Amino acid sequence: MSATLQELRPVHGKGLKRNPWPGIVIVIVFHVVFIWALAHGLANATIQLLRGNLQTVVTTEEVKDDLPPPPPPPDFKPPPVVAIAPDVSIDLAQAPPPAATTAITNTPPKPPAPVAVAPPPPPPPPSSAVPTTSHAVTAEDYPAISLRLQEQGTVAIKFVIAANGTVSACDVATPSGKPRLDDAACKMVLKRWKYKPAMQDGKPVAQNGTANVIFQLK
Repeated sequence: MSATLQELRPVHGKGLKRNPWPGIVIVIVFHVVFIWALAHGLANATIQLLRGNLQTVVTTEEVKDDLPPPPPPPDFKPPPVVAIAPDVSIDLAQAPPPAATTAITNTPPKPPAPVAVAPPPPPPPPSSAVPTTSHAVTAEDYPAISLRLQEQGTVAIKFVIAANGTVSACDVATPSGKPRLDDAACKMVLKRWKYKPAMQDGKPVAQNGTANVIFQLK
């Protein structure tokens, strides 16, 4: 048998060279077809197995007509909503008082009011001047023409008593109607009337005076 195999073994270097590509292609195609068949066969077998396990069970239940129908639901009515209005009275005659506002100001305090100083009391009024000579009209005071004409009358005069006691001024306040008698009255007062002057705070002061000079014949 060994001899026979040797006879059949090709001798290297002799005869035609063989191409290996057709065999390789055949092997590849065989493997592809095998893998495809294997994949589709397993998928179909899995589907068939699942179909065998899945069974649809349909049951029917006979409904008996002699059972009474269920009672209808009670007629539910919601209770009425009663709105209670609050008792509010609005007095339109009296307006609400304005809101009190407090104003805060940085007004400096007012300086204290000056204390009123009472004025000094007025000095006491001066004492009245006291005459030191006679004020009667004598024959020397009568004008000579008035004596012959028998003129009489009363002359009202106002005069000023100086601080030394003499009469410093004389004016006729109410005339007698006889000009000679009016002139004679002031001449007599300025010439003969003397006074103890009026005193005020211990000092002699001037003073005004009034008098009536009467010219009368006996």
